[in-house]
Amino acid sequence: MARARVLVAGAALISLANSVTVPFLAIYLRTTLEVSISAVGLLLGCAVLFAIAGGFLAGALSDALGQYLAINAG
Repeated sequence: MARARVLVAGAALISLANSVTVPFLAIYLRTTLEVSISAVGLLLGCAVLFAIAGGFLAGALSDALGQYLAINAG
């Protein structure tokens, strides 16, 4: 039960870190790197789509290899 709490806390921390950094990434790309607004939107949108696809791939990998091997695989 303690391991599950650590995993949930880690996932919450990663989610919080993403929520805090993504708006600043958009500002940084626009102001410092002078990327167009449409390119910033496309980049951040693609990042979300890749994260969703990665979740499905990780689930399929977990089903195929087992949870322990999938987590240790990376």
